[in-house]
Amino acid sequence: MGGYVGAHLHWVGKGLIPGAPLLFIMRLSQVAQGVVLPIFLFFLIRLASSERVMGTRANARWLNAVSWTGAMILGLMSLYRLISPLAAREH
Repeated sequence: MGGYVGAHLHWVGKGLIPGAPLLFIMRLSQVAQGVVLPIFLFFLIRLASSERVMGTRANARWLNAVSWTGAMILGLMSLYRLISPLAAREH
């Protein structure tokens, strides 16, 4: 079985295996979500600030500034979270 369902069944199967590293699998899932979140926010903010798409309900300039600042902070935190284990292994 391939694609979306196959990928989920693979990880469900990993969770059902006795002795599987469940905490590692949970942490890996959280890291993946943290990496995807800034990418998702980029498109969400662009969509919400587009007057062509949202009309009169588009984000105001001040809200765009706050949104982009938050997205950048989350992106930097994700980058740090990905790089910090690699830097710690070098020592």
